[in-house]
Amino acid sequence: MDTAHAQPAGSQTRLHRAEHAGGGYDADISECRTAVSAREGLDYIAHVTCGVFDFAVEATLSRAAGPETTDAFDRAVRQLSLVVAQLDTACEPLDSGPLIRVVLQGGNGAMFQVLKVPGQTFFGLTLDGTPNTVDLADRRLAELAESAARRIGAASLKWGGFRGAEHSDSGELWLPGLAAPDIAPFVTGQDSTLPDVTVEACRRALHRADLHYIAVYRLGQPSWCADIFDDPALRAFFQRVTPMDRRKGYTRLIGHVTLQARRLSHLLTLVRSDLLVRLVLDVARGAIYVLPLNEDDYLVGVTLNQARVEQADRKIRALHGQLWPRAASLE
Repeated sequence: MDTAHAQPAGSQTRLHRAEHAGGGYDADISECRTAVSAREGLDYIAHVTCGVFDFAVEATLSRAAGPETTDAFDRAVRQLSLVVAQLDTACEPLDSGPLIRVVLQGGNGAMFQVLKVPGQTFFGLTLDGTPNTVDLADRRLAELAESAARRIGAASLKWGGFRGAEHSDSGELWLPGLAAPDIAPFVTGQDSTLPDVTVEACRRALHRADLHYIAVYRLGQPSWCADIFDDPALRAFFQRVTPMDRRKGYTRLIGHVTLQARRLSHLLTLVRSDLLVRLVLDVARGAIYVLPLNEDDYLVGVTLNQARVEQADRKIRALHGQLWPRAASLE
């Protein structure tokens, strides 16, 4: 990969720019420099087109940024892109749209990939694993992607549901009130190792407004699952797939996540982490949350509503911390 390296005197950032990345990228680069210089959690931001590296901006003040580290970050961009492409394919049977945002969080840092427009993505990295910093970096990269998309006349994809509460087109109109579902959850699996209090808390967390599916997976297979896909208020989400299709689809998807676990752990070593703390697969219509409980088990949550992605994320993390405090202490 041929790149040009630029660092103006006194700059807090270093730019690596592929030779093909002409003036059309200048505005995106400028905004990325501003974000990295502002110390808003992002230590490195890259832009990729159809798997080809375009440019990257990295911080120079938070660490000694040598060429070996820079090359490792640049390789991580391509490696995460490959993982995301495979997971995107696994999401297709869900009929919930393409993957538009991925959060790969470790104990000491996190990586993000956000779709700008089809074929173009932003990659972000933070070397601070503090949950508030990870969330700030996540939101800031989403804002960069939205700004860059608008710059070329594209519509926002509402990354992370961050815009949901602020816009009239946020998807709230479908909600027939926020009452708890009046049907019993559809439950599969009878994991005798799960305490009754845990099972009951997971069932209570299901709500037509945000979390529609909660499960515990062991070695890639569902150990206990509950959902409210049969709630009449959610029928509009099942125009082309059935609730059973979705249930099977999430099982296949988590199987793919399990197969990618070693690669994900290897990527996290670049942010000085050896354990996955949280994986978010934000699709065009909803999101899937994967939170490890131990080496073999995952807590999985799903929202079908893109406008409630951020709210559902907070809810599943709170449930994780409440019921599995030892696992949550890794965050």
